[in-house]
Amino acid sequence: MRLTSTTFLTDEEVGRINAAVKQAELETSGEIVAVLATESESYDRGLFLCALMFSFLAVCALVGFHLLPFDEHLVYFAWELPVFIVFPTQVVALMLGYYCAMQFPGLHRAFVPHAYMQQQVDRAARSAFQSFRLTHTEAATGIMIYVSLLERMVVVLADRSINEKHDQATWDGVRDLLTTGLASESSIQGFEAAIAECGRILSKDFPIAPDDTNELPNHLRMI
Repeated sequence: MRLTSTTFLTDEEVGRINAAVKQAELETSGEIVAVLATESESYDRGLFLCALMFSFLAVCALVGFHLLPFDEHLVYFAWELPVFIVFPTQVVALMLGYYCAMQFPGLHRAFVPHAYMQQQVDRAARSAFQSFRLTHTEAATGIMIYVSLLERMVVVLADRSINEKHDQATWDGVRDLLTTGLASESSIQGFEAAIAECGRILSKDFPIAPDDTNELPNHLRMI
């Protein structure tokens, strides 16, 4: 069934993520923000394609049933199917396909190109990076872990001071820690591992200063 950012985790798990962010920032002047999104795009085309597929399969099944040799002395033809049976069947199948795609993310994803989903998740992550003010930290040391549930994708973005010291391979490693957790039943452990790794990276390059202030809230953002 389709999960949302507010139902995917329990209150206890949200508290563990918040605590993990707080713990990770104890040794660094950097800021870590975790974002959990229900989806990065609605992908309406995927919903309609699924509905059309259900409609096509329903008509095929109807024709196949019509052509069964119930009477060996009669010959049946597909075009003999009455419209008052075919049309309602198509409408019902369309509605059922649309509903199933809405309720089951795996079915919905099957009708959306993976590359297009990745493009939309990257776009939404960059937008969230701006919206949650990660570009406004004093030393440009903000890092965001963005998780989009529908697509089951993770994006890790860092501000310019961090990216001067690390290439994309570093953030791909953090992403893989989380995606491994999402693919299993230990999603909360994936979050904690990714956050702890970000803290380790930041504490090495941007150790905490005596006059450090927490510039961004530590709580999980759910959108």
